[in-house]
Amino acid sequence: MLYLLELAVVFLNKTLSGFFHCSLSLLTVHVVRVNSTVAFRGDTEFLKNNIRVKADLDALGDAGWYSIRAILWTADYELPQTVTALRDPVLNEDGVILSCGATLSWKDGRVATFNCSFVTNMATDIFASGTKGNLRVHDFVIPFLENVAPFYTEEGSSFGELATSIH
Repeated sequence: MLYLLELAVVFLNKTLSGFFHCSLSLLTVHVVRVNSTVAFRGDTEFLKNNIRVKADLDALGDAGWYSIRAILWTADYELPQTVTALRDPVLNEDGVILSCGATLSWKDGRVATFNCSFVTNMATDIFASGTKGNLRVHDFVIPFLENVAPFYTEEGSSFGELATSIH
């Protein structure tokens, strides 16, 4: 369950501890779809020597956990019924994951996707779509600006007459 305004306030905290310690038990909009991306493009030195591209850690372990944890948080930490890796992850010459993604599915039809990457442009975004509204959070891991926490909510939107406006 997800109440958009309460979620937005939590995201304003901009700390993972504040982000993940909000209870979802009192929230009222059922989340049916979540998409999340955490990515940044490493330079040649990073892709060759950084600890994140060694066998003990990779894009999934370093960047992916932010998205996975955010997805599980929107599901009130209920584990999915299935997790399916996306095809063709990007690996380095040692077989370490540089870019990958997955789809998570729950018995009740909820679906979430995430991707994490060290080879694509910087992005740390979440989009949660529910039965009565949407929440978009930009820059949820490491803020580009410390005094700004951009998020957007839409509640009860629909097409107007002749689809000329959105309400």
